[in-house]
Amino acid sequence: SYISFSRAGIAADYEKNRRIRREMLRDLVIGSCVVPDGRYDMKLADVVWAICEESSWVSPANNLSAQGRGDRPLPDADQPRVDRSAAETACDLALTVQMVSSRLDAVSPQLIERIVREVDRRVIRPFRTLAGTVWMCGPKGDAMRCLSGCMMAFLTFEESSQYRWACAGKAMNLFDRLLMALPADGSIPGGVDDWAQIVEPVIDIVMMALSVSRGSVDMRREKQIRLMAHYPVFCHMAQGWFLNAGAHSMRTALPAALLYRMGAYVQDEALCDLGVFLSRTQEQEARGGNLLHF
Repeated sequence: SYISFSRAGIAADYEKNRRIRREMLRDLVIGSCVVPDGRYDMKLADVVWAICEESSWVSPANNLSAQGRGDRPLPDADQPRVDRSAAETACDLALTVQMVSSRLDAVSPQLIERIVREVDRRVIRPFRTLAGTVWMCGPKGDAMRCLSGCMMAFLTFEESSQYRWACAGKAMNLFDRLLMALPADGSIPGGVDDWAQIVEPVIDIVMMALSVSRGSVDMRREKQIRLMAHYPVFCHMAQGWFLNAGAHSMRTALPAALLYRMGAYVQDEALCDLGVFLSRTQEQEARGGNLLHF
């Protein structure tokens, strides 16, 4: 897949295989939580080990960009750079350990040891040691998701309190800089269609800080964050029609469950209500019902 991208510029094969394997991991983790009787243990161990065996978690396009040489298309296992793909993989593995560590240990303690080693080498160490945003490669629009994934990784696996504090301080400084680059009125430059891509990692970062500080660092009341979360409510006109910036559709398919979750996190009842409304209308549309009555 890496070589195909270097020759034809098409990353579809890689992205498809990556998506399938990560979805397998998430499904098996949820299955192990719902039915913790060991039936999924070996399959879970298999996919965890397969992800750890991948030479790189960085996508082909960002791999070439980071290495800067088109004649070296294969990933460099020692390349200390992180992109959205790598950060999200680290986040998936961190949540796996948080949720089903007992199931992994039932197969072998080596599984968690390997996860910790790979996440540290590929994500935590570059984030901690490289200055500014040098640790990150890929589109700058993915910076918030990179930061969210790195935070989940070092908060889960970094055992040194000194390094953990250093990572936390760096993460909060970067978070502040990224927020300052966004409109202070809470609007999303790409409109409602891009809302989830920006606001979901923002709220995840806010909730991680709230959790690890045991409530002493609560950014949910910050004006810009509340306005960003509330943005779909501002843009909603009626019956699932939105004022959507640019050339996007006014009937955008916002994830109803995500709206409700974001609303619950920031205690925005209007956003929760919009999530419930969209869930009901999308269900009705799926059944072929008519939502427009003139």
